[in-house]
Amino acid sequence: MQDLAVVLKEVNKSPSRPAEIRKMLFSPKEETLKYTPKETLESILDNNFSKQHYLNIRYEALLRKSHMYQIYNEMWKCKPKCKLTGITVSDIVAKVSSSNLLEHTTKRITFLMKLNQKFLVILACMVASAMSQRGSFAGSGPKGVPNLHPMFKQNQTENPQNVQGNLENRFGETAGTTAKIPVDARGDVNLVNRLNEWPEENRPFWLTNYKIIEQNRGGSTAGPVVNNQNIPNQGQNVGSAGQPIGTGSQPNGGLNQAFSNRFGEGNNQPEINNNNSFSIIMNGQWRTYVYNPMADSWVRRV
Repeated sequence: MQDLAVVLKEVNKSPSRPAEIRKMLFSPKEETLKYTPKETLESILDNNFSKQHYLNIRYEALLRKSHMYQIYNEMWKCKPKCKLTGITVSDIVAKVSSSNLLEHTTKRITFLMKLNQKFLVILACMVASAMSQRGSFAGSGPKGVPNLHPMFKQNQTENPQNVQGNLENRFGETAGTTAKIPVDARGDVNLVNRLNEWPEENRPFWLTNYKIIEQNRGGSTAGPVVNNQNIPNQGQNVGSAGQPIGTGSQPNGGLNQAFSNRFGEGNNQPEINNNNSFSIIMNGQWRTYVYNPMADSWVRRV
């Protein structure tokens, strides 16, 4: 009865006291396992902690009501005891058991390898990723690519030894050679030079077979004249009597001599007027030719 009276008295102290007693009696108790001084010293040495670092860790644990870490001074007292067994020290000789030394060294190496294991895994992944970017059959050296850019680049300058853009050099005597441009190129020398750099199977039909095309047209300058405003003065240059319109004395004697060599010898020499056109009798027919500045050639007027 006296024990029951004591319990009732304790329960009736405050309204919250029964709940506290019930929680204390029926809640499971979990005890925190504390580090021994030896384990604490091993943890400090293995993780290379300083004294201040260890004190900060212990303080953070105390704030969470955990007393798992030993006091630093208690841990320090254990340090002299953490020596290899089997050591004999005298005034002139120190003897250490080789088996104990090897065992201690092996444990330290194993622990350090565990710490560096994650770095080794990352390094192995990086090496494997780099090696998987290129197959073993591809070799180790860089591989070249087809040299396609020079095939389509624009030529900024013309070769003066092969191309003569002046009318005097075209019909007169020159020291160099004059490049023959197809009619379909319309005087674009850069286009012809650029297409000639292409492989032959990729060149346009009109460039590959321009000689045959010009022969079928009746000459390198034959072809219909298109009414274009860029071709100046396509008017008729034949007089009312059917005679060609001349200009009297022509200053371009070299041009007439060139036409004489081009259309054959005879009395029917062409007359070039100031309208960039001329008429001539060939095979008993009047033929009028007009200069096309776009193609840099003389074409027959149809």
